[in-house]
Amino acid sequence: MYLIEKHYQNLVQDDLILSQGQAYTNPHQIPRMKKVNLLCPNEGGKTGWKDVLPTLGLLDFLGLQKAYLVRSKKSSPHLQISKGEVVASKQSLRGQHMYTFLHKLIFEAMPKLRNFSPLPIPKHPNTYSFQLQEIFAFDELTSLYISLEKISTLHIDFNIQSTTSSEVHYLLQSLQVCIEGKSPKN
Repeated sequence: MYLIEKHYQNLVQDDLILSQGQAYTNPHQIPRMKKVNLLCPNEGGKTGWKDVLPTLGLLDFLGLQKAYLVRSKKSSPHLQISKGEVVASKQSLRGQHMYTFLHKLIFEAMPKLRNFSPLPIPKHPNTYSFQLQEIFAFDELTSLYISLEKISTLHIDFNIQSTTSSEVHYLLQSLQVCIEGKSPKN
């Protein structure tokens, strides 16, 4: 069990019950992280295996489980993408893999970001998304620079079980994710 998982189970859940002023009648109503989605888009619409394999490798190293390809559902002439082409690589992390990635992100990668500014306040009650521009902030990726140098962004989505965006804000701050400002009132 990771430190961040213990922190959530032993402290954050109790703090959410006591400080949010809501009467949770069921322990399943307490806000929690359901999953973390990692998405790595193919740059410039390139869909050859030479361009797709690095994104799959990146997600395999970060999430410690197998990534899969995302194909376009319909063609888009202005983007020069036809139906069925590979447009990204995706990985959904749950359970132990999710907490492992959160630990790497919060305590190893985010402190190494050069131009880091706090993430914006959550606006949606169930998801929180942001882009990580510096993928080489993760230590395990620096030795793979030659293979991964063309990958510029990593999209990270937190799927959270909650009812308000203030609960999402409080949960993320409690997990030490650097969010700007005070919690919105919902």
